[in-house]
Amino acid sequence: MTVATDLPRINIPSTLVIAGGASRREGTEAKRLGIRRALVVTDQYLQKIGLADQVQQDLAKESVESALFAGVDPDPSVANMQAGL
Repeated sequence: MTVATDLPRINIPSTLVIAGGASRREGTEAKRLGIRRALVVTDQYLQKIGLADQVQQDLAKESVESALFAGVDPDPSVANMQAGL
């Protein structure tokens, strides 16, 4: 068996904001971290109820460009994750 050593890596900051209104701080936190572009990853239900739009609006208020992938399946497969890339 061979082990790949050149796997793609994703760096995810480990800051968690837990408080009332925390779900409306995406833009503020992205700006604080120096993020200029974001990929919002969600499922179709959260897009349908407007939560994904809210996230993108909060990012835009802080001049953070964003793209949306709303095709996540429950318990996603590798193929489902690759579709988002």
